[in-house]
Amino acid sequence: MSSGRFHSGREAKEYLVSRIVEEAGSENVPLSELERKMLYFSETHWTLPDMMEVYEEFDREYDQDEYEKKITLLARNVVKHDLSESPEKYEAWRAAVRVLEKEDHYILVAIDVPLAGNAIATPRPRWDQLKLLIVGLLVATVLVAFPLLKSLMSQKYGEYLPSGEGRVFYLLVIGLFAAGAYLLGWLNSSKPRA
Repeated sequence: MSSGRFHSGREAKEYLVSRIVEEAGSENVPLSELERKMLYFSETHWTLPDMMEVYEEFDREYDQDEYEKKITLLARNVVKHDLSESPEKYEAWRAAVRVLEKEDHYILVAIDVPLAGNAIATPRPRWDQLKLLIVGLLVATVLVAFPLLKSLMSQKYGEYLPSGEGRVFYLLVIGLFAAGAYLLGWLNSSKPRA
């Protein structure tokens, strides 16, 4: 199941819906036909033919916030299960989300993709942040070590590294640079949607 597996938003949406419905069944979480149909809602892209009637009935009978919490939890559990048990299904989930992110679909709100600062529906692998931290530390180490190595090689200790307050400022700038690089990498890896 590669990203080329989904040739349309409809296929991607049907895959996500099927995984959520499957998870609801395995957890014995009640998911009515109306709740299932609402996962297909879109104002501008493919949806079910009777979606306006479905939407009006849903609006009268359901609490949207509670519904979204239920779907978000189911989506989180799908992702958690797939990450540990089925990398192929996890990659298919991510591919489907990527296809739908190019369009406007309610399911992305329900599975919490637009609020992906916490990346519930499309988390990055755990080692991504560790890699960012290691790279930040390596950059900081190189920036700090270069003047020291240069001064050792020239046998003029301290010539290239500021002393006193200058040294504190220098080290603070290096630390801020490393923290900024890490933060930018973290923000980019979670890729929130506007």
